Amino acid sequence: MLSRAFLETADYRTLIETSDRTVIVGRRGTGKSALTLMLEAHWSHSDDTEVIKITPDEHQTIGVRSQIGLFGDSFTKIRAGARLAWRFALMMETAQCLAARSKFLHTEGYAFLAKRVKRWSEAGRDIADRFRGH
Repeated sequence: MLSRAFLETADYRTLIETSDRTVIVGRRGTGKSALTLMLEAHWSHSDDTEVIKITPDEHQTIGVRSQIGLFGDSFTKIRAGARLAWRFALMMETAQCLAARSKFLHTEGYAFLAKRVKRWSEAGRDIADRFRGH
């Protein structure tokens, strides 16, 4: 049904035609799931592209509030800290996924990341658990 109702917008075309790496984020109801499903279907035919979906449940995001509180009481500081923490978590999830590829194991930066990725992976079973345990 979705494939018949999906509108290929200019943004969608840009995503499938660019060689840039893409992270899709947005508020509820903005079409992230539909866009992700269509991009995954498009990229599933490519051997050199992997789609990583990170979809924490609401109870998982609520569970990270205690860590976010470490950034202070001001909204500006909490927002800035949360953005940095989210970027860190996304980078670690990406590094964890790349660590399974033999090509990545032979890169210059792998030695620097290896221990950190191992620690990240062992901190929990999903991104929210790993964030809380890190």
